[in-house]
Amino acid sequence: SFSILLQFNEALSPATANLASNYSISDGQGSPASAEQLSDPAQVRLSLGSALQNGVPYTISATGIADANGNLSGVLSASFTFFNFEPAAFQDIIVSEFLPDPTPSVGLPEEEFLELYNRSSKAIDLSTLRLSNGGAPVPLPDAPLLPQSYITICSDEALNEFAQYGPAAGMSSFPALVNGGDDILLTNAQGDVIFAIAYTDGWYRDINRADGGYSLEIIELEGPYDCPGNWRASDATAGGTPGQPNGVMGRGADDAPPFALQAIPESTMEIRIRFNEVMDASSLARLEGYAISPSIPL
Repeated sequence: SFSILLQFNEALSPATANLASNYSISDGQGSPASAEQLSDPAQVRLSLGSALQNGVPYTISATGIADANGNLSGVLSASFTFFNFEPAAFQDIIVSEFLPDPTPSVGLPEEEFLELYNRSSKAIDLSTLRLSNGGAPVPLPDAPLLPQSYITICSDEALNEFAQYGPAAGMSSFPALVNGGDDILLTNAQGDVIFAIAYTDGWYRDINRADGGYSLEIIELEGPYDCPGNWRASDATAGGTPGQPNGVMGRGADDAPPFALQAIPESTMEIRIRFNEVMDASSLARLEGYAISPSIPL
């Protein structure tokens, strides 16, 4: 963060290449503290007086630079953005939205996607992370994710479509998400868990929107992440908000337990229970959660 390597197209004159005043860096950096031509005479290392800022775009200009034959250049310039990448820790990056059932589309591309949000103060290189739906982890694309920023992850084929909504990166092997429920797991290269959820279609809390075309959006970015009450179907006109803040954000997570509205005997061997809201399918399947009075075996 205190030096810049410049690559020119040919060998330079040392007298001009090593003169720090021949270079200027935007955003208040000004001229470097020193300039040093390297063993490759087409390369110059600039040592800076202050550190470059994370995620800031800069332009560097060079004037009075001559090649080894004395040919003097005009004003040369190049632009770059500096990233001081740091490793992701547990829940630095979260999945904040995903679309497991894109059919039928109500506006979004008819493709699966998931959206990542960087909760941390770090710039994180996504290629250091792996994505899995329970199968073999697949590396994420080579893309930066800056603090408090979103990015949509999708297949390579859908990248151009999702890039219209916000920052996006494509994968050649995007893990397919099961409509009714699946695991979503982010790990680092060493296998340490960064983020994990196991969702069901009960998280939509809307039977109609669970039929397809609408994403699942998180309500509170600070979690809890594995709680169905902190997720709900997107209410966006397009069916989701990829690469952007969620429309349901801050609506208030559902922290009230469900209750039964009716118990209806449908035959001598069956009872149908109607609840006040969409329920989590895995909890409904637990026989130990039910009791009948007077007692009969289940």
